[in-house]
Amino acid sequence: MSYEASQILLLVIICYIVGLRILVKIHRKLFRRKINAQKECTLEYDNILYLIAQEEYKTNSVLT
Repeated sequence: MSYEASQILLLVIICYIVGLRILVKIHRKLFRRKINAQKECTLEYDNILYLIAQEEYKTNSVLT
């Protein structure tokens, strides 16, 4: 293998590693956003259930 070919191969390997690291960082960032969105949805759902339960309690308290 000539000197130029080995330099090209080394450059390709370095670019591959750098590109892979960038893709992993992007993937982690998107994955965190997805998890945060799921947490927000769960919190909103829990709040809605709490408010419904509170209203039912008030309604039942008024009836008795």
